[in-house]
Amino acid sequence: MLAAVSYQEEPWRSRYPNLVNIADDRPAYPKCNFVECNALYAATLSIAPSARTYGSVDRNLPSTTDPGVVTVVDGKPSLGHDDRIAAQFTGYQRMPVNRIGL
Repeated sequence: MLAAVSYQEEPWRSRYPNLVNIADDRPAYPKCNFVECNALYAATLSIAPSARTYGSVDRNLPSTTDPGVVTVVDGKPSLGHDDRIAAQFTGYQRMPVNRIGL
């Protein structure tokens, strides 16, 4: 599947520089994966120890109470206020919803 993507050429090369030599550098290892700054609601984060060894799992916010990020208006989910989450993460930026999708 990797060969089907020109991962060693632009724009992949600039955007994902760690992929350029991935086939030559222990390709079966979960390297350069970052699970950071996620807000988890009523969920657990289950990460393999090897992913922690070769990547980073840091600054994730588990919560058992609804952070109020998603609200339902006229039956459609939309983003609500994320102030509680923003207070937990230095440099937090709101999700640019208008830039998601086509």
